Amino acid sequence: MPRPGSRKILMVSLFLFLAVAFSAAQTQVASLHPNNGLVWQRTSPTVQKPDGPVLYQLLFSTAGTPNQIAKFDTNPRHLTNSLLSDNGSIHVGTGNTFAIASTGIISFAAGQTFPGGGAGTVTSVGLAAPVSDFIVSGSPVTGTGTLTFNWNIAPTDTSTASAIVKRDASGNFSAGTITLGGNLALPLTSSASVGVITFGGTRFLHSAGSPDNTFVGLAAANMSVSGAGNTGVGSGALFHHQTGNSNTALGNNVLYSNTTGDSNTASGVNALFFNTGGGFNTAIGLNALYYNTAGNYNVAIGRDAGVSGNAANANTTGSQNTFIGYSSGPGTSTQLTNATAIGANALVSTSNSVVLGSGANVGIGTSTPGAKLDVSGTVRVGNATTTGTTIGAIQAGTATLGTSGTQEAQFTVTFPSTFASTPHVIVTARAADPNAADVFAVSTRSISTTQFVINIIRLDNVSGPPGWGQFLQLDWFAWQ
Repeated sequence: MPRPGSRKILMVSLFLFLAVAFSAAQTQVASLHPNNGLVWQRTSPTVQKPDGPVLYQLLFSTAGTPNQIAKFDTNPRHLTNSLLSDNGSIHVGTGNTFAIASTGIISFAAGQTFPGGGAGTVTSVGLAAPVSDFIVSGSPVTGTGTLTFNWNIAPTDTSTASAIVKRDASGNFSAGTITLGGNLALPLTSSASVGVITFGGTRFLHSAGSPDNTFVGLAAANMSVSGAGNTGVGSGALFHHQTGNSNTALGNNVLYSNTTGDSNTASGVNALFFNTGGGFNTAIGLNALYYNTAGNYNVAIGRDAGVSGNAANANTTGSQNTFIGYSSGPGTSTQLTNATAIGANALVSTSNSVVLGSGANVGIGTSTPGAKLDVSGTVRVGNATTTGTTIGAIQAGTATLGTSGTQEAQFTVTFPSTFASTPHVIVTARAADPNAADVFAVSTRSISTTQFVINIIRLDNVSGPPGWGQFLQLDWFAWQ
């Protein structure tokens, strides 16, 4: 029986309805003879109706092949296999090497040639590549041959001149000088290998702990930092830092040991080197506050300030102290509070004290002090309950007075410098001979900005000769 709808058949049935009248007694039967000949039979629908449609069947004269499409052989009534087959794609040839896929893609057999010539004929194939990067060989191919090209300098992950960069197995590569034409975008620091620029394999720039932290320098800070707002610039700056906030360290090994201290500012190699938990300190200068560990609110400016040249006396836990000048600081191993030493080598040994200089004269209002305290201007002396006395310019001296033949005499004393206004004057008279028993009374009058006059009377010689025969000494003190 034929299988309708399938092109994969071994027998083709041909139905022909012919309007041919045959007699009811005429009957022909198709059969297959041993010699593969085809016989056929004509059968009327019924004996009573000999005329009507007649079924004719054509059979293969050779064995059919699955998926092979049939064709008529030299006898138009005989069917045989053709060169066409259909298994979802149309194939031509016994080797099925020419094919048209269901998608329309055509495949050709090996050795396929195409007719035509001129511009449509491929006579050679060539390959071109930049000579700066590649070496091309075998080009062009005009018959058979192989086109090859190789790198002039193979891509590498090492720093090699003119080589194209490729990454190594870990995704890294090395390079020499890199010139940026734009920004260098780094991720936030999240580990020792993310968001960190290294120098010789050691961390050099990162922001561990917080985006608000900035650490620049060989081994500056570390990957365990959790405090925020810290800045460390310099090799080993804030090397051991942990939880402290808002610290600024500028210089090698500055705040090297700090772990929990807050709000310290230090600049200069080894400044606040041993500080661990002290906070709010300011140290500027080489080794400034070097030994401080837990002291707070100290200020040290100058090389070795707060160390004072003697490690045993260095500030370690003292607070609220001020040391300004080379090697200024405590003069005692007792830790001080609110002590101030100003000047090179100035030492202070008592809390709540101020020391100015080390064996130096102090000038106020003058650049050339001639005494331990030299004030050019006024001084006010008072206490908490009064406004005090204001003292301006001060002059003092000793005048030598001559002898006198009378009981009373007058002398004029001139000030070394002119006062701006009339001063106050205090005088005391004494005999030149400290063993003399003479007694004198002295008073002043006619005081001006340049001089004053004294009256002097001898009191102990009422019955003897008047006057005195020795030179008198007059000590005087004048102030505005």
